[in-house]
Amino acid sequence: MNYLFGGSRNNNRINKVFGADTTRGNTLLAGWAPDAMKRVISLTESDALNRNQAVVVFRGIQNGYTSFPSAVRSPMQMFEINNEEGAVTEKIDPFADFSDAEIDSYLVRLFGLYNEVDNGKRIIYQRYISIIRRLLASEKKTIKPEKLFEYDVFNLLNLNATARISEIERTNNERFLNSFIPDSRDLESYFYVFSHDKIGEILSGSRSIGDILGKKSALEISLDFANKRKESEMLMSVVVDCLYKTLNCWSTDKDSVLVIADDIPNEGLIRSDFEKLIKFGDKCRVIYTSSDVAGLIEKSSNNWIEYCDNFFFFVQNSNKNKEYCSKFFGEYDKRKESKSTSVNQPTFFDRLSGRGIVTRQTGKTVSYEKEAVYPTSVFSSLGPNEAIYYSKHTRKHGKYTVR
Repeated sequence: MNYLFGGSRNNNRINKVFGADTTRGNTLLAGWAPDAMKRVISLTESDALNRNQAVVVFRGIQNGYTSFPSAVRSPMQMFEINNEEGAVTEKIDPFADFSDAEIDSYLVRLFGLYNEVDNGKRIIYQRYISIIRRLLASEKKTIKPEKLFEYDVFNLLNLNATARISEIERTNNERFLNSFIPDSRDLESYFYVFSHDKIGEILSGSRSIGDILGKKSALEISLDFANKRKESEMLMSVVVDCLYKTLNCWSTDKDSVLVIADDIPNEGLIRSDFEKLIKFGDKCRVIYTSSDVAGLIEKSSNNWIEYCDNFFFFVQNSNKNKEYCSKFFGEYDKRKESKSTSVNQPTFFDRLSGRGIVTRQTGKTVSYEKEAVYPTSVFSSLGPNEAIYYSKHTRKHGKYTVR
């Protein structure tokens, strides 16, 4: 086990306070401390690899964590996907675990991420894609997203005329395709954009996610959200879906999967449905970062917190996030004591008779008032390697320095 922390909230030295142990569950790194966050991720990934776990990394191309050389010793042990313009990239087969009907509907759903597809056209588009797939299958070929632009309605009519299919199927296809000609231009525009974007190239490979995870130490997906936001969200969504399907029929010799998401915008996490990996369970452990955790919860759901087990709150960059972090830990009843003194003066007649003396009585009053466990000021004063850490399993928390 790799140990992260070297000091406690009171600066007392504590050895082996927290281990980067993937069996502890999901981990959220919230705030803005890139170096410290990458240190936590690196040690957690190293632990996963030592435990014979597969690793998947989603990283923002600008500042995201990369496995090599942080945890993986050789780039040959990695399968690298990159949608940056001009970048060399590996390719995957996203449909290896999909049924035919799922392929048809899934492609239409992807097109909708460019521009929303009218509900009335979805079934028609799916039928068109189904015909492409069926005609290619008759030639012992499979559909490749980077080649979609080649299948305009007239080319498909020619292919249908010579395909080795039954005459009934040929006639039905011809009737549908002729009726589709007036509406074909919209679908063909989706085909063209999809085929010529980097994503068309990336999704036209021959290796499934399961095959890659079984043979490589890490699958790393680099995403250019700054220049290709829609395509990056689409690509991340595809890999998340493929990984989810792979986890449901896990058949590799790896014990489980560690999924890392670093420097991914909140919108990317939400629109890719990354949340379902956090909820998956024992076969999938997740470590994810957010510089705006309050915004992530506000725009999505509390599942990002509910299904998380370990929390690192680093320095926060907005009042809204400072308040969220403070409220996360809640309040406690702070005990306050106040002392009071009362003086008893003798009466006038007691003093005349010499019997009067002055007496003093002291008392103590105890009261309680609510106070934040960690005031908002704590989350603006943390150093670059400091975090407030909380574990759901032990219910312990404190201020630590990541080393």
